[in-house]
Amino acid sequence: MSDRKSLARQAFDVSYGQLINQGDDLKHFRNQASFSCAVTGLIATFFSSVYRLQGAKGFDCNANCFFGLPLAAFFLFCSIALALLVAMSSVISLRTVNLNLNPEAFVHASENNSSETETLIKLAKDATEFFDTNEDAIADAHHRVAVSLLFGWVQIPIWLMLIFGVK
Repeated sequence: MSDRKSLARQAFDVSYGQLINQGDDLKHFRNQASFSCAVTGLIATFFSSVYRLQGAKGFDCNANCFFGLPLAAFFLFCSIALALLVAMSSVISLRTVNLNLNPEAFVHASENNSSETETLIKLAKDATEFFDTNEDAIADAHHRVAVSLLFGWVQIPIWLMLIFGVK
């Protein structure tokens, strides 16, 4: 095998390996988003049980109401809803991620009598381009998971305000 062909093969292997690793990264962040939803639900379940054990039968709406709920309850609802929505938006891909190479490149190379080295170089360049584009989408998914966890944890002080009657 010539040096050029060997280098082309190595470039292809590295660039395609990076795409495969990005797929694993994306799965990881989607699993974390599911974890974030579970944490949000667990916190809400725990504190709503404590709230009910305190003898609360509902929300007492005084002068500080918004949409028929006390402000604390409204903010509680918003924090839970936002935590779940942001987590779901990282699971449901809002951006295009390309983790596979186009097999048409091989057909095109065969029809145009391109060498294996030229084909590998083209595929390596394509994979590198996809990698760069995918990195932005993966960073966005990471950010969304972090924001989701933040909204999930924000409900704790709001629950405490409701439980201890802070107005």
